[in-house]
Amino acid sequence: MLRSKDNLYQEIIDFVQKAKDLIIFSPYIRQNPLGELLRHTNAKSICIVTTWKPRDVAFGSSDLDIYKLCRENKIPLYINNNIHLKVITKNKFSSCIVSSANITRRGLGVSNEFNVEMGIINDTMELDDILYLEKIINDPDCRLVNDDYYEQIKKESESIKVSKDMQKSFSTDLNKAEKEFLISSLPMSNSVNNLMNYYFNKDSLEDPLAIRSAEHDIELYKLKDIQNETEFLKSLKDNFYNHPFVIEFLEQNGDKKSFGENSTWIHNRCTTVPTPWRKDVKDIQNNLNKFVVDLSDGRYEEKILYKHTKFLIKVK
Repeated sequence: MLRSKDNLYQEIIDFVQKAKDLIIFSPYIRQNPLGELLRHTNAKSICIVTTWKPRDVAFGSSDLDIYKLCRENKIPLYINNNIHLKVITKNKFSSCIVSSANITRRGLGVSNEFNVEMGIINDTMELDDILYLEKIINDPDCRLVNDDYYEQIKKESESIKVSKDMQKSFSTDLNKAEKEFLISSLPMSNSVNNLMNYYFNKDSLEDPLAIRSAEHDIELYKLKDIQNETEFLKSLKDNFYNHPFVIEFLEQNGDKKSFGENSTWIHNRCTTVPTPWRKDVKDIQNNLNKFVVDLSDGRYEEKILYKHTKFLIKVK
């Protein structure tokens, strides 16, 4: 077990030092403790999810200036005001620290006045736990902070009046923050048929990676309570083609764009947040192309021209 002023802080430091990627979920984060944690990691991919509420900002529990630190280090900062969990996960969700401690000096026990906290390290995360954490980031209420949103919240916070009847959220619309597409906005299954077979027969897939991918897509495309394959394909098609990412992708890249051009566009348009899949963008792009073709009723086809160039072509 991890305990305040005993081993909690040192175990967290050891945890982030060995991380190749990190996601930090904490409703209360202060700039200096966060900066100290970040100095102990060489993780190539980091993402932070926190809350910004007027009362918390007014009383100093939340620190708006963590955005400056994140921006300087090119770390995506997400606001999801529904979270209360405190979790740090690393290496594609392979392990995590779950504790009662926020990323503050009192929470981590690095000041003379400290909170009494406790936590554990979990090195055997279940699929349901991974999907639960990923769903927090994919939640429609979860937004990526940009300069404009930060400046508006900063300005509004300067006029906060502390009272018993304080508003629960800032009046600045969270929708004014960016909703960047995540790599996990794309289909992870390698074919529509494999996904459909798994939906109706869970034993059709044995590989844990394929099972994770199928469960991800079922959640992403809201495939619930479907009775037959015809209904499944209709629901998948409707939700797939109405997904904002797919709409934009086809508008920009749906006709005679090479695989390399599409890869570049995906890299530039998506925020890369650690996912539980050992896949790179090219693997996921292959999945995307297959879904577009298989669900398009002949409107799109994938052709290989020359030796190494692949095109997604809209059939005239």
